[in-house]
Amino acid sequence: MVERGAERTEPAATGRPRQLHPRVRLAGRPPDDPRLTAPPLRQGLVSRDAVCSRLESARVPIVSVVAAPGYGKSTAVAQWVARLDRPHAWVTLVADDDDPATLLSWVAAALAGEAATGAPGRLSPRRVARTLRQLDPVVLVLDDAHVLHDTATLGVLDVLIAGLGPASQLVLVGRSEVPSLGRLRLQHGVADVLADDLALTEAEGQAVLSYAGVTAGPQDVRTLLERTEGWPAAFYLAATAARRGGGFFDATAVNGDNRVLASYLHAEVMATFDTELVAFLRRSSVLRRMSGPLCDAVLQRSGSGDLLERLCTANLLVLPMDADRQWYRYHPLLRGLLLAELERDDPAALPQLRARAARWTHEHGDPLVALDYAWEAGEDDVAAALVLALGQPLWAAGKAVTAQRWFDRLASRGVVERRPELAAMWAYLLTLNGRAAEADRWADRALAATSDRVLPDGSTLAAWQALVRSLLCRDGPAAMLDDAQEALRRLGGTSPLQATALLQGGIAALLAGADQQAAEAFADAAELGAERNAVVARQVAIAELGLLAVEGRDWPAARQHRDLAVALTREGRLEAYPTSASVHALDARVARHDGDVEAYRAAVGVLAELRPQLTHSLPHLSVQVRLVVAEGMIAAGERIPAAVLLDEADAVLRRRPDVGVLAERATALRVQLADGLQNPALTMLTAAEVRLLPLLPTHLSFRAIGERLYLSPHTIKSQALSTYRKLGVSSRSEAVARARELGLLDH
Repeated sequence: MVERGAERTEPAATGRPRQLHPRVRLAGRPPDDPRLTAPPLRQGLVSRDAVCSRLESARVPIVSVVAAPGYGKSTAVAQWVARLDRPHAWVTLVADDDDPATLLSWVAAALAGEAATGAPGRLSPRRVARTLRQLDPVVLVLDDAHVLHDTATLGVLDVLIAGLGPASQLVLVGRSEVPSLGRLRLQHGVADVLADDLALTEAEGQAVLSYAGVTAGPQDVRTLLERTEGWPAAFYLAATAARRGGGFFDATAVNGDNRVLASYLHAEVMATFDTELVAFLRRSSVLRRMSGPLCDAVLQRSGSGDLLERLCTANLLVLPMDADRQWYRYHPLLRGLLLAELERDDPAALPQLRARAARWTHEHGDPLVALDYAWEAGEDDVAAALVLALGQPLWAAGKAVTAQRWFDRLASRGVVERRPELAAMWAYLLTLNGRAAEADRWADRALAATSDRVLPDGSTLAAWQALVRSLLCRDGPAAMLDDAQEALRRLGGTSPLQATALLQGGIAALLAGADQQAAEAFADAAELGAERNAVVARQVAIAELGLLAVEGRDWPAARQHRDLAVALTREGRLEAYPTSASVHALDARVARHDGDVEAYRAAVGVLAELRPQLTHSLPHLSVQVRLVVAEGMIAAGERIPAAVLLDEADAVLRRRPDVGVLAERATALRVQLADGLQNPALTMLTAAEVRLLPLLPTHLSFRAIGERLYLSPHTIKSQALSTYRKLGVSSRSEAVARARELGLLDH
């Protein structure tokens, strides 16, 4: 859950920050989604002048505001942006936003940049970064940024930071630093606002007490500040209790650690509640957010909605989450206390309550939240059913990182091993993601299993097994076609995976040299993919039609298919998927033919990022893409990078040799390449050094090059130094220049 309510613990002048009002409707969310707005500045809120001054003095691109819950982080930042003469965009993050596509969606909605272009779905890190630069000066606030951990998601932050204009700033607000902050501090400069900066000053403490109606002398204020270490939440709660008690709270009884504060909350707040209300509070604390019907179902009672409204009206510990007051949440300090007591006094109730919450939220159309409750409840069967229903659609929606995290969690609990249908889906997704070793392991397990369970798409396990076999292409094109046809027969009548089965049948025909049959299957797959919203199958089918047009030198048709495939890839946020490699290969060939050097280099650059994932788990795609691009390179005289691609294709063919005409095509290209490699300078370089050479002009470090080539950084460095010596230079830049002079690299 978001922490913003915990930050509004101090009673500041009213006002609404100058904000970039989002105009993008995203996943059904209204434009005024509270996650896209700063916390409202209520009447009487204490002005955090010291924090605002600290923020105003930050003249670097990145500002990091980090402290424990209850330090008023969000409120202080909201007050600061309200005083700025620059506009701002605000996004409050939750755990599921730790996914590149999801984070981009929220940032784009906050900036409203996509609405301005008329294409809200065409999101990519660089596109959103360009929007950010166009809005300069602007302040982009990511609240609860501590939920971001995934490497790919942090990579999106890097691109956004690179897009900041000279007068713009990125503000990261959270309970802990984002993992990449140390590197960002060195590269860009970071202004840190920490708990000490957010602690209440004596003047602010006095203002809090005055607002609470408490009369206190300077020494009382100083004592309370010392005991709470300036923690605004604890200070304000103490002041509120003092007002209710009719006198000043004994400051010496309050300490800064959470245990003492929990005792204080229990003694001074919950002591006023009757036994029934305390039971309601404790048992409902398992819920991240609450509504009347949800509480009724989980606690097996009635009237919860009225009770929540009364609690919300009576104090600040139950907070509304929407204007209609249908959803509420507890103040995190209170929820933490309640949950700890429930875990201590009635631990057996926790899984039961969470299981009911999982069932209710699933039945009421919130399966992602239901899955969280199922994890917490230890309801592996419920979680498995939800992952089966959500995993493939989530992957197809461009959120592979989240789907992978779910399966990894189930696998760690041994659930995937016990459920062959899960193993089949996991093998399917691993195969499409190029994780060859894992895909082989889980495929072997799934293919050896039997099960009568019906999968969420209405299919049987046998249908999924046939689909996985066709993807792996272990036994050649004929068996691949049989498997694809079997999958098509057995898949549920409305399954979106029928489009994938049609696509696999087309690829099998292509490998067998039956181009016309392949074209018909690709057209059918594209049509069904559009009907069933199977975006990945549709984009690949259209790209394959474009590559057939390239083979026939029908460039108008190739260009038309390229444009549609690229548009689908961008709209689905699928650029980084290995399955999109055929789209990028088609883009590269068409751009090369059209003389669009910039587009060609961009497409080849994306392919370079994807090539490590193009493994023998998808042999037909991995070999085909490399051959298509290598053929264009050979024709253009780029023989060194073409040789590298052919070497990589040969490595795949050694693992999966039976890929029909692709193996013959690879041999022909190798002969064609050998006939043209007459540069005597090549004779002084080893094969490893030739493979390294085209990567030297890139921005990649030796470590990153090593990861791409599956070699250690030490080996890459040794090869580079050897190359420098043979070229008679002493640095990487000089080596690149010399290689270009010798015709070993394209200018």
